[in-house]
Amino acid sequence: MAFRSCLLRKRVAEQIAERLSSGQSIPASQSSTAPNVPAPGQNSRSVTSIAAESEALLKRFDEMAYSTDAQRRGYLLEELLVRTFQLHQVDVVRSFKRNNGSEQIDAAFKLEGWHYLVECRWREKLADTRQVDGLRGQVQRSGKQTMGVFLAINGWSSHVPGNLKQNPDKSVLLMDGYDLRVVLEGRIALRELLLAKLTLFNIEGEPFVSVVQILAD
Repeated sequence: MAFRSCLLRKRVAEQIAERLSSGQSIPASQSSTAPNVPAPGQNSRSVTSIAAESEALLKRFDEMAYSTDAQRRGYLLEELLVRTFQLHQVDVVRSFKRNNGSEQIDAAFKLEGWHYLVECRWREKLADTRQVDGLRGQVQRSGKQTMGVFLAINGWSSHVPGNLKQNPDKSVLLMDGYDLRVVLEGRIALRELLLAKLTLFNIEGEPFVSVVQILAD
């Protein structure tokens, strides 16, 4: 199993390195209030270094699971997520405040011309509709080409996906801890996972499709 995980991590690393060597890049976000996170330098990353960094992030993710400080774990999750986006060459912005400091955005990223606001949660209690609605409100107060990604490591209550499906704006996508862990294991590239989820969301109206189903298909 460990050997197979190593091979999978190498495959994803090769995909990232190929994007770097071909000169593919995403321009940095333009924001006067949010600090930009620069993408790694073009043509400077080897397959080995990319795989090693992914493995280090996975180790950190597993260590965070044992933390009893929920607030600190949340901050560490935000940082880990930013580093994962950087590694996978997806333009990302760190946590920032907007609207005169009244709104806290955990992270934001740009993919295929759309902007995404991210809410990160790592609590023992399952997330509920109230928390998801908070992200929906932030999306609604943003530009028209903005959606939300609600990342809840321990998942959400059973009624959350159904409520999102009933909502006509279809603006929030769900991710759980297993989705993130499989990316860190190198079994799927982050960009590939996000695009697959978005396709199923936009065509079938499903706000959450597990990475297990995506890999099986």
